[in-house]
Amino acid sequence: MTPAKIEKKTVITTEYTEGQLLLHYQRMTEKTTFSICDLGGNEMLSGPLGKRSPHKVKLAGLSTGVYLLCVIDGDQLHKMRIKLP
Repeated sequence: MTPAKIEKKTVITTEYTEGQLLLHYQRMTEKTTFSICDLGGNEMLSGPLGKRSPHKVKLAGLSTGVYLLCVIDGDQLHKMRIKLP
């Protein structure tokens, strides 16, 4: 009998406040970074994620629309589509 592999499910949630994105994510490594790209693949914002969640990301310069949020944590890449109001 082969034991079942248990995978940890990563949860990333976002919420918007005036001019910033609150990124709820519990990082696993100290060198965790994020990037926000437009749908053409152009990086619009990027930076490190601190120790405490939620992480506050200022959205100055980004217009209303759909973007791709990427979080790189160690050897893991987490992606999600976000819509800015």
